Amino acid sequence: MMKRVFTWQVLLLAAVFSLGAKNEKAQPTQKPAKTVSSAVSSDSSIEDLRKVQKEAGPIIENILTAMNEKKHINYIRDFNDSMKSAYTEDVFKTNTGLLGKSIGKYVSKTYFKMEKMQQHYVVYYNAQFTKAKGPVVARLVLERNDNKLQVALLSFDAPELKDLKVKQRKWWRPW
Repeated sequence: MMKRVFTWQVLLLAAVFSLGAKNEKAQPTQKPAKTVSSAVSSDSSIEDLRKVQKEAGPIIENILTAMNEKKHINYIRDFNDSMKSAYTEDVFKTNTGLLGKSIGKYVSKTYFKMEKMQQHYVVYYNAQFTKAKGPVVARLVLERNDNKLQVALLSFDAPELKDLKVKQRKWWRPW
């Protein structure tokens, strides 16, 4: 009886450890996204993607400028409903404070690329910030609601944010 219980405990522990293991070399199983310069998916055209690219420019500019000005209402202007409800003024103040300490103030941006993934558009920008040694990748995930693009996800990636991401995961999840 004890041997059987011990065997189940070992199997359970092995399962828990294997679920927690992360294979850094594993390839993603989802289909690669389409970029503007690559083949177009069946439900979008090059013109549609260029239109989205043109519409996304003012959205990201508004977000980055609102970060500098610390204006929450401007920052969430183009967010979808779930992002607006998750990004309270307190969350905004905390996140912009942490970003400001790590990468500084926003200076400029350059469009990098765009992908179409199901109903979402993923638009990447290389942004310059005062404290960042290189470009900060700003990623906007956009969706069209009522014929208007809205932000469904926003993220920033830079070497200066590496430690911040670990801390942030511990205390904040927008969804």
